[in-house]
Amino acid sequence: MRATHAESGARNSPEEQAMIMGTILNRARAHPGGITGALTAKNQFQAVTGTRFEPGPSRNYRQGPNEARRGSIESAAQDLLHRVPTSQTNFTAASRAAYGPGTNVGYLTQLQGTGGAVYGGTQFGGRLAAAGDGAAPEGAAKASGDAIPSNILAQAKQIALQSGPGGVDNFLRSQGFPRNGAWCGQFAASVVKSQGHSPPAGQAVASNWRNFGEPVQGAPQPGDIAVRRGVRTGATGSHVTFVENVDPTTGRFSAVGGNQGASRAARAQGVTGRSSYALSQFDFRRAPQREAAAEPSERDEAERPIPLRFEHQPGETQMRRTSIAREVDRSVREATLNSYADAGMA
Repeated sequence: MRATHAESGARNSPEEQAMIMGTILNRARAHPGGITGALTAKNQFQAVTGTRFEPGPSRNYRQGPNEARRGSIESAAQDLLHRVPTSQTNFTAASRAAYGPGTNVGYLTQLQGTGGAVYGGTQFGGRLAAAGDGAAPEGAAKASGDAIPSNILAQAKQIALQSGPGGVDNFLRSQGFPRNGAWCGQFAASVVKSQGHSPPAGQAVASNWRNFGEPVQGAPQPGDIAVRRGVRTGATGSHVTFVENVDPTTGRFSAVGGNQGASRAARAQGVTGRSSYALSQFDFRRAPQREAAAEPSERDEAERPIPLRFEHQPGETQMRRTSIAREVDRSVREATLNSYADAGMA
């Protein structure tokens, strides 16, 4: 609550507030430290950590929102949070005048090139799903048997674009696939393993990813895996990456993966990023759906994800645990409830 208040503009923009809150929760789901770890990561949320020229946290974060502001944020969570894409993990100030010493105005230009939206005073990497059209947010799992695991794309973007110097190498080592050679396969293997899937045999060779999951029928979707054509399966010389967005008008797609989106020298140091490719040059695979879980034990029931819903009623502020489209994992429960308590919501 306090972070959403501090990171959003002075004027109450429900869309901006929902997107910021969704970004925090999406980052927390991929961060081993949960909400606290995501918020306090270096050079991520300036209102919380500050910069070397202006140490944080900011005054707004320390003081928290007033009653009117808190009500606006609660309403944004209730009405709009379910429309935030699970792949939404990036935002920055939309005005260049907001960038002071120790900040990177070039990041604004980078996000403007992703096709994201501006809400309030903030430029986002993504945009809210349309209301009432029945469409799932970008990267969200579909209800059909072709469900797309949105967590794969969110994790790939978090590690490739936000983990900072050394973050990629640390992540790859933690998953048992340390960077070596042309390391796109190790990156893909680390991401899918971290999200509960099994990489294919020979994962370091990009062309072997044609053996992962199922072939995509129709247009690829965010979260699908792309494998460059041109060499037979099992041979070196291909590339594997994760589909981020598809532009059918140009026949190209943007992708996030390992060993791409940077100079050769930078990639040799574990730097990676976003690249654009021709659809015609790739095969596309989709991660398999996980099997239905067995009847939960008492321990499983205690550790299942906690659904949250915010409700603002006349004369009182309360948080009630009911159904909502966004779930917060058990691993971030304590930090979540502490944040609400700090804002007087518990």
